[in-house]
Amino acid sequence: MYNRISTGKKSISIFWDLIFLLTLGAVFTLNAGDLKNHYKQSTLPTLSSAGEFHHQKQYKQIQIEPFAPGSQYNLPRMFAPQVSGNLIGPVTDAVNYDDNAALNGASVPPDNSGAAGPSHFVLAVNVVIQWYTKDRVQQHSESLNSFFSPNNPQSSLFDPRVIYDLYNQRFVIIMVEEDDGTEISYFHLAVSRTSNPNDGWYFQKINSEVNIGGTDCWSDFPGFAVSNDALYITANMFSYGIFPLFQGTRLWILDKGLYSGGTSTVNVYDPSTEAGLGSQAFTLQPAHMFGTAPANVGTFLFSTGWDDGNGNNDLINIIRIDDPLGQSSAPTFTSQFVNPGEIHDNNAGVPDMPQNGSDTDIDCGDDRAQYAVWRDNSMVGCFTVNPSSGSEAGQATAFWFDVNTSNLSALSISQQGYIDGEDIAPSTYTSYPAVSINQDGDIAIGFSASASSIYAGAYYTLHNAGDTPGTVGASNTLHAGVDYYVRTFGGGRNRWGDYSAMSVDPADDLNFWVFNQYAMQRGSAAGGEDGRWATCFGNFGTIETPTFLEANNITSTSMTLHWSGRSAEFRLMRDGAEVYAGSDTFYTATALSPSTSYTFQVYGKASGQTYYSTNNVTLQVTTAPSGSDTNPTEVISSTPTIDAGGGTTEFEIKDTGVWLTFPSGTSTSSSFTSAKKTGDPGVVGSLPTGITNISKDRNWTVTASAGTNAGTYNIRFDLTGLPGIQSFNTLKILKRDNSSSSWEEVSSLGATYVYNEPYITVQGLTTFSDFAIASTGDNSLPVELSSFVANARPLGIELTWATQSEVNNAGFIVERSLNEQGPYDELASFRTDSTLEGLGNSSFGQNYSYLDTEISDGVTYWYKLIDVAFSGLRKEHGPVKVTAYFQQGALRSVYD
Repeated sequence: MYNRISTGKKSISIFWDLIFLLTLGAVFTLNAGDLKNHYKQSTLPTLSSAGEFHHQKQYKQIQIEPFAPGSQYNLPRMFAPQVSGNLIGPVTDAVNYDDNAALNGASVPPDNSGAAGPSHFVLAVNVVIQWYTKDRVQQHSESLNSFFSPNNPQSSLFDPRVIYDLYNQRFVIIMVEEDDGTEISYFHLAVSRTSNPNDGWYFQKINSEVNIGGTDCWSDFPGFAVSNDALYITANMFSYGIFPLFQGTRLWILDKGLYSGGTSTVNVYDPSTEAGLGSQAFTLQPAHMFGTAPANVGTFLFSTGWDDGNGNNDLINIIRIDDPLGQSSAPTFTSQFVNPGEIHDNNAGVPDMPQNGSDTDIDCGDDRAQYAVWRDNSMVGCFTVNPSSGSEAGQATAFWFDVNTSNLSALSISQQGYIDGEDIAPSTYTSYPAVSINQDGDIAIGFSASASSIYAGAYYTLHNAGDTPGTVGASNTLHAGVDYYVRTFGGGRNRWGDYSAMSVDPADDLNFWVFNQYAMQRGSAAGGEDGRWATCFGNFGTIETPTFLEANNITSTSMTLHWSGRSAEFRLMRDGAEVYAGSDTFYTATALSPSTSYTFQVYGKASGQTYYSTNNVTLQVTTAPSGSDTNPTEVISSTPTIDAGGGTTEFEIKDTGVWLTFPSGTSTSSSFTSAKKTGDPGVVGSLPTGITNISKDRNWTVTASAGTNAGTYNIRFDLTGLPGIQSFNTLKILKRDNSSSSWEEVSSLGATYVYNEPYITVQGLTTFSDFAIASTGDNSLPVELSSFVANARPLGIELTWATQSEVNNAGFIVERSLNEQGPYDELASFRTDSTLEGLGNSSFGQNYSYLDTEISDGVTYWYKLIDVAFSGLRKEHGPVKVTAYFQQGALRSVYD
């Protein structure tokens, strides 16, 4: 049986122990038959801390002091300095105990929940919602009851959950409302109208009361997740009245009708029974989904502490949900158990955390499921345990696991581990973990920590994809506690949790945002207790340096710069001054002077912030003389030279992809320059016999300081990243004296070829000039489209396209404009949406689609599709035009 640990002066509430005992007798009913029906949970079902606090307030079992604005305890907020090299920008204090009290009455625990969007961080606690720009400017702070006023809540809301839906680029929030007197139970759901929370919200009120075996039940401790087409809410169900008893768990599955201003269809299920479990699972956490799930899979639910009666008493149950919206027939629920081994002492339960300065320990809750995410066939979850052996035995310890879902019929744990916190302080307790995972497979875990020598604070750690399985890096401090914390309100629990938040930044899908609480300076005393909590959030990770910087369309007064990288935003400098900051990967520099050299530098940038990568990519470019040829050029390096006029050593002309060798040492030149170009080099007359195509993706101009009398040389060209190569060894090199001359194939000039993919070496030439790549067949683009169309659907405008084949295709970018001529804004990118990733190199094609839900009635839109090669080469398709009209809740298309 679960026993709550008592230390020092801490008292045990006989009242709640009675509830625990009554609940235990009401929970488990084992069925005979299938082996899994013999499994039972060792976790004792209890109310969440917030649910218990809310319930005790109704029966006046706790006393809440009135808040006195302007009192000596209403201290100014503290902004922590940058405390870790991994942090991007400062840690920011958000709502605290006094803010909470001033808005809607003091509450414990805060139940920290938050998520990052492209430009904002939205958070909620019991009983406040706030959002900030990523540059830490608070834009909104409001009580939850006020925020959800369109739903007309009748009692205080609690148990907030905030997530960001990457599939539809929306913030989504749920809250719980419960009242014993009127016996009501509701979920309050809010969806932001766009990715910007300031653009408004849609609201829906969902009746969450369920009758189980003749008993009306209310919902507590919700889990919340989203997949491509559905929302998932789970809850523990308790009876009304002064002695709430656990009756079971339930799952609500919603479509996304609310996203367009309509109403989401809601269906409620009993996953434990549907999956064939022998008893009701206590606390089911749904996995927040990222990317493309296996066919027909909606999400996964997990629960903890299952005992098979054979010593493996810490099994984790996972329920897979297929066809969640019943598009084929009805949702199906498939149960499996995975075995992490002996990780938890079920007889002792999870002990409370000691803290510096007080004999009253801090509640660590129990070993219920806390958080889960799924991505790329990994389902990562976390919860708190009390290890039964090892150095962490007898201590509350955050535990995480990673389940391999590549074989849906045989799930297996690929790695697992404890977060011991011993690098924070000796005998540190860790609890209330939250987890997320980025596109590289790096796993971030946030948690609370406390010990007898420190105050309770907020921390996080990382498991990088290349680390030894089951290990994590150093514990990083988000905000250390600053005082001891006691808030029992006369009960037996010094409430702290019930959970924390961790989210991946959707702008770059690399960095993380963590939101948690710490013990702040004591104040606002009531009943002899003056502990206060405060919350804070921070951003950590790496701002990556861009991968290249190039220039083309160079004229005497302008040029266009192109760059690439995985950063959410970029910063472009010209001669030390910033000329652009934003998410674009191109910039047109104008008002330049002829024949003038400019130095450009591009940095990676944290999304919505002012923090940049340490390193940069530098490019020096000289504009053309007045009235000169404006053939588009792509200059990779600044005046690239080699300081040698001959010899058998091969010299690289900086990073233009050209190497020179003079086998007989006959060159009299002392330096050479090369410009790598893109664009159409032009053709005078006709192409050489047998040549059908000349590449517009890469050509060069090579010159020598002493003119063209350079002696006999070999020249090697790098074709890495060049799209459309079907048969490398059939490619040819063309040469001409200048742009007014005809192209000649180099073998007609007496030269020979050496092929060593991705290099072609031409041997035996004697003059420098223009060079181009040519073939006797098709030089295809990275993608061959067979179709690109726009159609109106009930939830928005759907873009669909199909490829016949793909060569070096990294993925697609979707752009939209209100005019055919532009400007076009980026809607989606393969960099943040895995459904837009290309096939790379494939002789066959694929069907793609993107749904634009941010549309208005009667408005005409123009869409462009851009495919991007691994080399960064961009090719536009379209535009296509569609006008949307709403008709009886649906859309129809009008084409011109």
